[in-house]
Amino acid sequence: MFEKQQVDVHQFPPKTISSTYIYKFIERTPSITASLPKSIDIPRVKYCTKAKIEKWFKLLHDTMSYYRISRENIWNVDETSLQIFQCKTLALHPIDTPPPLLQQVPQQENATLFCAVGSDGFPLQSHLIWPLKTIPKEFSHMSRYDVVVHCHGKGWICSSIYQKIMTEHIFPGCRRKMSTTKHKDEWALIILDGHPTRRNIAVIESAIAHKIHILVIPPHCTHVLQPLDAVVFATLKSALKRSFVTPNPLNACSYRWAIANAPPPALSAAFHMKVIRASFHKVGIDPLDKTPVLEHCRRIYPLFDEQKEEDNDEFGGIPGETTPIVGESMSSESSTESTDPFSSEDDGSLPLPIFLLTLFTSRL
Repeated sequence: MFEKQQVDVHQFPPKTISSTYIYKFIERTPSITASLPKSIDIPRVKYCTKAKIEKWFKLLHDTMSYYRISRENIWNVDETSLQIFQCKTLALHPIDTPPPLLQQVPQQENATLFCAVGSDGFPLQSHLIWPLKTIPKEFSHMSRYDVVVHCHGKGWICSSIYQKIMTEHIFPGCRRKMSTTKHKDEWALIILDGHPTRRNIAVIESAIAHKIHILVIPPHCTHVLQPLDAVVFATLKSALKRSFVTPNPLNACSYRWAIANAPPPALSAAFHMKVIRASFHKVGIDPLDKTPVLEHCRRIYPLFDEQKEEDNDEFGGIPGETTPIVGESMSSESSTESTDPFSSEDDGSLPLPIFLLTLFTSRL
């Protein structure tokens, strides 16, 4: 009789697939492709509704009509995070469907790029916020590429840096650009997102002094309503990946040199006139048309048309909060009375104050 031998499974190494298996699998399966999953917040899926988008376009149309703002005087200001170190994972999905959605993970160390573009395809000076206390010497030549470098401990936008950029660079830049056109005496419109730094009285007063209106995009909708998010930033980051060359040897100093040399060609590609105009066209601002946005939402959210706004989901993003209207006189004390331009009792007219500021922040 043969004795039954016991085999120790641990003595055999586990079988693993090779690094080229995924590409060979895609070649054998034409109906499958691999791409990076799109990062998205769960609230964007829940609160980006058809009713909210239609309200936004109604506000934009009424504001432009009431204050006689031409399409050439519309600007978009926003910042984007530049991950200094990050890992990417490919996701398999059918070739005829968009990439899967990936819930966002906590950000790693990053820098911030603050930009402003006009609907006529004209960009203003860009601003890089680097995660150090002092400006590195490697970035001393960035000014020749129309990039201003700021420093913050974590590389984020803060209220003081936001105020400095808007009052000293963005607002004067808008007026200088408009002074060369036939619309030099008209009011301009700047579209922002609802970041907490936007609640800055000094910035609002400076905007009034420069004859600039501000509208803030409703929360969780910037990915489909903000021009910079639509095309420009995607083009910028794609160009940065192509222009960035990993230094050898790799250390903190050489890595900063590599990063400092990457933006010039990427900025030229991202802030081209055709790219900027395509961004405003994709979000339905120039020309003013909500159809492209609604069609885009239907493609990325299968249940978009079936979504309904909850009873406590106000346009302002904070349950129970109304939309404040800022008039001619500005003070640091907030008014106890406020008006909601999106209430059901809509008479079709906008409020009379010379300056309209809609704050749609999600949370402070």
